[in-house]
Amino acid sequence: VRLTEEEIALGAFLIRGKKTQRDLIDAAWNRYAFNDKNLPAWLIQDEHEHMTMPQPVPQELTEEYQRKVQELNVRPIKKVMEAKARKKRRSTKRLAKAKKMAEKIMENADASTHEKAKQLRKVYKKAQEKKKEITYVVAKKHTSSRRSRRPAGVKGRYRVVDPREKKDKRSSVAIKQRKKGAKIGKGKR
Repeated sequence: VRLTEEEIALGAFLIRGKKTQRDLIDAAWNRYAFNDKNLPAWLIQDEHEHMTMPQPVPQELTEEYQRKVQELNVRPIKKVMEAKARKKRRSTKRLAKAKKMAEKIMENADASTHEKAKQLRKVYKKAQEKKKEITYVVAKKHTSSRRSRRPAGVKGRYRVVDPREKKDKRSSVAIKQRKKGAKIGKGKR
């Protein structure tokens, strides 16, 4: 159960001392405390808005808890930071290696400028981070109820999709192509 900042502040207020706890419990019994049944929806909504007793929790305490929650949400997770740092370190390492290779290529007097440019392009392309390919596997009806296992012959990342999703994606691509003005078809009819 996730508590709101007001509820956390109320809990903190409750455990402060016996007197505050007693006062809070006593304040709960008031003219607003009733439990009617079979009321119309509009009346329940109206009562929910207007027939509530103000909370005895100080506003500063509630704001303090709101600030704490906000700080927690803003602060990045340690593992995420470490992963980003590792990724950055790897990419800088790759680029440094590529620079060394580029220097060697440039020092080579035998190759022409065209060949050097081709080799440099190849080196820097290799140094760039590769995007991980995702294989889409269409779910079968008889396996949809069970938890899916890795399909045979699929290496690396994969995602199980339903046939409808695949068809929707195909149709959206076709619509985009049609809007561009490209012709879609099987050639001559």
